[in-house]
Formats: sequence, C-alpha cells, structure tokens
Amino acid sequence: MKAINKVGLFVLLIFLIIPTSLIKGGTSEAISIIPRPVKAELREGTFVLTPETLIVVTEGAGDVGEYLSELLASATAFKLEVKKISQAGERANCIILRTGREEGNLGDEGYRLSVDRDRVVISAGAEAGIFYGIQSLRQLLPVEIERGSKVKEITAWKIPCVEINDEPRFQWRGLMIDCSRTFWSKAFILRTIRLMSLYKLNRLHLHLTDDQGWRLEIKKHPALTENGSKFAEKYNEPAERQGYYSQSDMREIIAYGKRHNVTIGTCPIHSWRLKKAMATPA
Repeated sequence: MKAINKVGLFVLLIFLIIPTSLIKGGTSEAISIIPRPVKAELREGTFVLTPETLIVVTEGAGDVGEYLSELLASATAFKLEVKKISQAGERANCIILRTGREEGNLGDEGYRLSVDRDRVVISAGAEAGIFYGIQSLRQLLPVEIERGSKVKEITAWKIPCVEINDEPRFQWRGLMIDCSRTFWSKAFILRTIRLMSLYKLNRLHLHLTDDQGWRLEIKKHPALTENGSKFAEKYNEPAERQGYYSQSDMREIIAYGKRHNVTIGTCPIHSWRLKKAMATPA
C-alpha cells in the first residue's frame, strides 16, 4: 500500500510540475522556457536554421532584427541577413518579426511565437514584446547557442514547431545590486543585464551610494569618488571591489539596458544624483 501511495504521489507531482499544454502526445517531451509561458503547444516537426535564413522585420519592430542576427552569429557562425519591409508576406526559410494593432491585447511586453517547418513568426503589439519573443526562441534552440564562439559539433540548428502566447504576469520584474558595499565592474553589470533579459526581467536597481562607498562620478565634487570609492585598509578588500562608474560608464550601462529592455534605476535620492550626473557635461 505504501508503494502504491508513493507512485500516486509521484504521478501527481509530475502533473503539477509539467502543464498538460506542454506535453506532446502524452510523452515527456516538453517545451522548456523560463519563465513558463501562459500558453504553449508543441507541434510535429522542426524549423532548421541555415545560413540562408532571412530575418524579416516589419515597420515598428525597431532594431530587434540586428539584435537577433548578432545573437545567433557567435555560436552558429551564420551571418543572417536582416531585411526591413512594410509587410512580411508568405516567405519561406525566414524569421519574421512584426508588430501590429491586432496584437495590442498582449500589452507592450506580450508576444505570439509560431514556429512552423518553413518559417518562424514573432508578433507583438510593441518592440518589447518582439524582444521577449526572441528570448523564448533563443531558449528553444540547443543550449550551445549560448556559447561565445562557433559550435562545431552541431551540424543542424533545429527549433521545435510550437505555438506560444505569452505575456508577463507582473509589470515590474527586477533585480537589485548593492554596488556601494560591494563594487562590481562595468563588465559584470553588462553581463547581468544580458542574463536578466534572457529570463525577461526588466528592472535593474543599482544601489550606488551609501556610508560604505560612493560609486557614481560627480564632476563638480571629485572628492566623492576619490575618497568614497575606496575601502579603508583595515577592511582588507581586494582591488576589484574598489572603484566607481564614470559618467561615460553609466551612459553605456543605461543604453545597454535599453537595448535589452532593462530599465536602470536607483532609489529616489540616488535617482536625483544619477540624473544630475548624467546632465553634467562630460
């Protein structure tokens, strides 16, 4: 009896963890996307990415086509052409990124992702939705797509045929980094933004100033960073934990966040300081 109860509990847990909308034909083959989409249906077949695959971007979708092309290039070594047109039409072997009023019910960050054997279509009401559709497409590819260099062992980059409708449950989906007490390099912050975008987080709070460290350059008050960006010797902190962000660094971080649909912010008093720093001539 105990064995039967354990089996029953295991089966119940499986159905709680894996939604039936993601299961194909009663098997365990499921779509793996984080966070889990609102609705996803796995279909028969795959779309195969090739060097001849065209990225088609309709008006209103912004620069997401170039972003997708760059994203795929490092691991696949495919330099996919990006073509901007007014209407996508019925093209084969292409990835279509399009915005339209008919997708307005999804909000600014919702999207529809349809993968068929001959094409991929990501549609949304705004550019942010297209961006998040790309992140789901990215997660459908083999994990090797995340490598920073060409992957030789994969001969065919396959994407499962799916139909996904998704939109965020929460408007604010964020992360906070305390740069004041533990300074992190600009490279670390940029990498964090990239990882946040993969999982559809859209707010990065940087805690830049406190009694233990001042991490933002203010040109009118250079002593703030000259003194406040270094720990006293008694704390024995390594060199990489001491420093600050120049105004140029902060402009780059804000622009990088914008490209990845991540808004950079601080608490109210720090926001005033940040705006003041950005307004000061370089």
